[in-house]
Amino acid sequence: MNDLPPLTIAVLVNALWFSCLWLDPFDKSLTAEDGEFFGPTGKRKCAMMFHRAEGKTECAALEDGSAVAAFLPLSDEYMSKEKSATTSGPRRASRLQLIVAVDPRSREAPPPTTKGIAELLRSRQNKKVALQLPRTSLELPATSILGELNALGINRCCSFHNEFPGFDNPRDARVDDVLHATKLEFDERGAKGAAVTAVVMVEKAMRMDRKEEVLYVICDHPFFVGVVDSRTNVLIMAGYVYYPTPE
Repeated sequence: MNDLPPLTIAVLVNALWFSCLWLDPFDKSLTAEDGEFFGPTGKRKCAMMFHRAEGKTECAALEDGSAVAAFLPLSDEYMSKEKSATTSGPRRASRLQLIVAVDPRSREAPPPTTKGIAELLRSRQNKKVALQLPRTSLELPATSILGELNALGINRCCSFHNEFPGFDNPRDARVDDVLHATKLEFDERGAKGAAVTAVVMVEKAMRMDRKEEVLYVICDHPFFVGVVDSRTNVLIMAGYVYYPTPE
């Protein structure tokens, strides 16, 4: 709070947090602790997880072959440090899914574009999926996203020409900055993440049967990862992994 501008009159905060077990967990015995990931500057060792679903999984593929994706549902069961990934009894699906998407044509290929991700979200299907995914942890420290919002056309609120009803002097307030911080990590048990956005306002002056058709999603090179609300199909967290970072 000591870093806030002296003319700050309000800080609007929106926060998201979850820690959930997978609905269909990864088998840790299949994880290759000495796996390989091919990033922009060369090959690195990583813990590569393998997922072999018994049934069909939600997935998607672009017609031009430039991207494939897998949607991994999270359960409504909290992932505590003591909880095993093989707890007994059926789990119920939550609204959250982890989406991972990659260009399967080459290890040198960049991750799918935002346009490609939007198409993948619209073209879901159900089939057997063979997935390789590095165990990783991603973190974005508090960063200003005001410039990106302005580029999207959200800029009127940044001037003193806008009115904010509820303030003593509606025309004497504006959005000075929007700060956003995110952390997302996933392993064989599940996924957990947190995100917070703060709007600062100031006064004037954020392995499979080969006989059956299988979609292979091999994330051993840069890929897209996000968290999506399965009911609304809206991404609530998103990012790109160029090198997986251990927990």
